[in-house]
Amino acid sequence: MAIEEFDNNTNPFEGEEPEETSAEQTEETAEDSELNDFIGETEEAGFVPDPDQVVTIRTSGGDNRYVPVDGPKSLSQVMLSSGLRFEGEYTVFLNGVQIQGADIVPAGSTLNIIGSVKGGAR
Repeated sequence: MAIEEFDNNTNPFEGEEPEETSAEQTEETAEDSELNDFIGETEEAGFVPDPDQVVTIRTSGGDNRYVPVDGPKSLSQVMLSSGLRFEGEYTVFLNGVQIQGADIVPAGSTLNIIGSVKGGAR
């Protein structure tokens, strides 16, 4: 098996013009990158909800779901709109206070949902 000689003094990009980027383009790219790092990823890429127009649902599994609302809704209405489905019982807390299905949830609220845990010590 023969080994080809390689000349380190040749430029593989010889004859090609380098792309020019302006200082403004470089700043915009850096700002976009920093903004994306700060916001993080949501369910839909690029979606940043207005906190006054959504109800945030946090599950015990660590997922966040943003439910658009146009005013106060009952917990049952918010849950139907969320697309989340639970098997078994679950407990819902609205800003730290336990609530039930008919209770009203205002826009801008955060719901924490904790599923039931079966089993235990005997």
